[in-house]
Amino acid sequence: MQPATPEHWECTNDEYHACPGVSRSMLQDMDNPLLFYQRHVAKTEPRKKITPSLKFGHDAHDIVLCPDGMGRNVIEIPRDSLSANGARMGKAWVHFRNDNAGKLLLKPAEFEPFERIMASIRGHDDAMTLFNACEEVEYAIRWTDRATGLLLRCKIDLLLHTCILDFKTAADVDARAFNRSIEYPSYAPQGYDYQAAFYRMGVKAMFGDERPFRCIASRNRAPYNCELFTLSAEHLAIGEEKVHRDLRTLAECKASGRWGTATYGKNTELSPSTWAEASRKQYEVE
Repeated sequence: MQPATPEHWECTNDEYHACPGVSRSMLQDMDNPLLFYQRHVAKTEPRKKITPSLKFGHDAHDIVLCPDGMGRNVIEIPRDSLSANGARMGKAWVHFRNDNAGKLLLKPAEFEPFERIMASIRGHDDAMTLFNACEEVEYAIRWTDRATGLLLRCKIDLLLHTCILDFKTAADVDARAFNRSIEYPSYAPQGYDYQAAFYRMGVKAMFGDERPFRCIASRNRAPYNCELFTLSAEHLAIGEEKVHRDLRTLAECKASGRWGTATYGKNTELSPSTWAEASRKQYEVE
């Protein structure tokens, strides 16, 4: 059942992923309609595997965005609560685990990276100004896209009256490297411009205004520093084009029952890319 008006609802992460509606990560699978069909309609294709990098990002996300305050849901395991070889076993460990049920329990070596991430964020004046001004954490929105009639949903990390704030971990948070992850999907297919456009659609449907999209990016390896970025109007425009294109394609696939790519069943002629042409011309000059 689709909501007549946009709505916010309280939900756990599992409840959010189980509820009806197309999320941003689901819509990005429309890059290949057959993959979308197999993953989200027929459910014959498993979703993306959780790699160590993704696991680290998920844990960092839960720690930084803890509703009770940054880091209040994680506890470093005392060495005397571990076995002699440092394993999570023995009576001391069982007692410690039971006394801290519901918390993320990490060994000292596991805890250190997250401690350094939090320290970097706390030391970043502009990032902490936004954190302290945040009104909502993990804010879920469900709305109907007017152009296609599709039910959509998103869950925003941090919502302010002044902006949408997202938290990311990445291998490199240098401004140029992070910009490449937006511009070149083959380099790092996170689709931050896509996510920004999708979330802004949800906020506009819910509140009627357009807000900037900002991102706190924390490096997922030493020195675990963070940076704060704002996506430009140009990036947002490109993201909006991609989102609207995929929404149209999804609506067409659902209506027709055909889930092939635009070129499926056709003979497609290939031409050199802009990059290849530029390289050829440079070679000719040399």
